[in-house]
Amino acid sequence: MKSKKIKLIALLLIFVLVLPIFIACDKTDDSSSAGIQKEATEPDIKYADLIPNPNTIFSNGNITITDPDGGTAYKFQVTNFTIDEYTIYVSECKNMGFNDVSYENSHDDWSAFGAYTSDKKYWVQVNLDSDNIIYVICQTSNN
Repeated sequence: MKSKKIKLIALLLIFVLVLPIFIACDKTDDSSSAGIQKEATEPDIKYADLIPNPNTIFSNGNITITDPDGGTAYKFQVTNFTIDEYTIYVSECKNMGFNDVSYENSHDDWSAFGAYTSDKKYWVQVNLDSDNIIYVICQTSNN
């Protein structure tokens, strides 16, 4: 009977000594998972919302999304467009806040536009190449 009491006391003592360690570990796990939760709930950047909708400007254009929104950038290309539509698209990019222009060039067979938002947080690039394809990229600025 005496050995049962000693074993019971020993088990209670171990429980009392080990319980605070489990409680401390649980609190540490909760705080670190809360940090992960906070990062996971940050809103996704919707690059497509930062630039003009190509469907509203390139009325007969063939628009191919090459990098869908929700990643590191939003990229698409347009064929079957007019030069006026290209010009309107660039103008609308400026109207939507891409007014810190790094370059804006126009030549006989190609044109290029690249600009930051005024806070330099986002970048847009609109290139018209000699094959009559417009390439558009919107992404977070590397600057």
